[in-house]
Amino acid sequence: MRRTGLIAAALTASLLAPSAKAQTFEPGGPDAAAYGQAQGYPAGTWDNWYEKPHMVWGFSHYDSLVKTHTLPAAAKPWAFRRAAAEPELHYVPDILHLKDGPVLGLADYMARVPATGLLILKDDIILVERYQYGRTDKDRFTSQSMAKTLVSLLLGAAIADGRVKGIDDPAEAYVPTLKGSAYGQTPLKALLQMSSGVAFEDAEPRGLYQDIHSGVDEGTALAKYARTTPAGSHFQYSCGDSEALATVVRHATGRSLSDYLTTKVWQPMGAEAEARWEVDASGQEIGCSGFNATLRDYGRLGRLLAHDGA
Repeated sequence: MRRTGLIAAALTASLLAPSAKAQTFEPGGPDAAAYGQAQGYPAGTWDNWYEKPHMVWGFSHYDSLVKTHTLPAAAKPWAFRRAAAEPELHYVPDILHLKDGPVLGLADYMARVPATGLLILKDDIILVERYQYGRTDKDRFTSQSMAKTLVSLLLGAAIADGRVKGIDDPAEAYVPTLKGSAYGQTPLKALLQMSSGVAFEDAEPRGLYQDIHSGVDEGTALAKYARTTPAGSHFQYSCGDSEALATVVRHATGRSLSDYLTTKVWQPMGAEAEARWEVDASGQEIGCSGFNATLRDYGRLGRLLAHDGA
C-alpha cells in the first residue's frame, strides 16, 4: 500500500531451480488484520480510501470513487508466455551491507512488504505473478503518479501525428487560456522534464484540483501560478507540469486522453482488460494520477517502454 522499492541490488535468478507455482493468490499479507482482513477489506469513501482499514479496497477500487473514462481492451489481447514455475529470486535489502547483510528470497519480500500484487517479467515471460490481501488478476490498481508517463507518451504520439510541432513550442501555442501565463510561456520540453520553474508546492495541487473538479477550465486554473525560477533551469517534481501537458495534448488533438491512449497505445499493445482514467468536472483526464488497470496490463506498458514503443 505504501510505495516501496528495494534499496538494493544483488538480485539473482536461477531458472534451473523452480520453487513454486507461476501465479498465486493469498487472502492475507503482512499486517493483514490492520488492513481489514476480518472485515473483508472494507470499502471506503473519498475521505478515507487511502487509510487503514480501507486501503486495500481503495487502491484496487479507486475508479469506483471518481468519474472516469473507459479504455476498452484490445479485440485480440497480446499474451505473455508464462514460466512453468517461479525461479529462485534473491535480494539484499540494504545496499550498505551487500557483503554481510541478509540474503532474502521472494517469500521474505512478500512477507515484509504490504504489496497487493507483484509481477516480474523477463522478455515476454511472466516469471512471478503474486497477489495478496484477497486481490486478483481482475482487479484494477490505481496508478498514482505513473499516469504522468502516459501523458508523456501521448505528447510523443501527438508530435508523431503532426498535432504538436515539437517540444520547443510553448504550451500557450496549443492552449489559448494559458496565453501570457507562466505555464503558457513554458516550453513543452521543460514540462516533460518537470523544470517549468513554476511554483507548485504541496499545498497548491489541492487548490488546483478544487478548481478543476468544480468545473474551472484547466488552462484557467493553471494560469494563476507564477514562475519563480527560469524554465529549464532545474528539476522540481510537479503535478502542475503534468496537468499542463495533459491540457496541451487534449487541445492539440481535439480528443480525450483516454480515447487517444486507447487508439495509440492501449489496444495496439494488446491490453487484455479495460482500464479507467479519472476525469475532472470538464471531462479532462487528471494528468498526474488516476489511471486504473490490471497488473498484467501494467506489465504490457512496461514491455512497450522497454522495447522503445514497439
